[in-house]
Amino acid sequence: MAWGSGVKLAEGGQGGRPMVGGESGVAGLAGLLCAAADPATRASLGLAPDARVLVFGSEGATDPEVYESLVGRKPDAVLGGA
Repeated sequence: MAWGSGVKLAEGGQGGRPMVGGESGVAGLAGLLCAAADPATRASLGLAPDARVLVFGSEGATDPEVYESLVGRKPDAVLGGA
């Protein structure tokens, strides 16, 4: 799940700007996506459709080769939009 979050960041979906998040840097986003996918957890946290959540990313691609193997693109390509 965490690397699915890394790919989502790299895609910059829903009008967002593509971003690079490293292996542990995407853990908070992964947790949020897991919580949001479960109706009971979502309700207990008050994650309504209009909820706003701040997620901190603690690192970028500290190992560019591992990042590329997991995301499918080099960090520079993600940031440059290539």
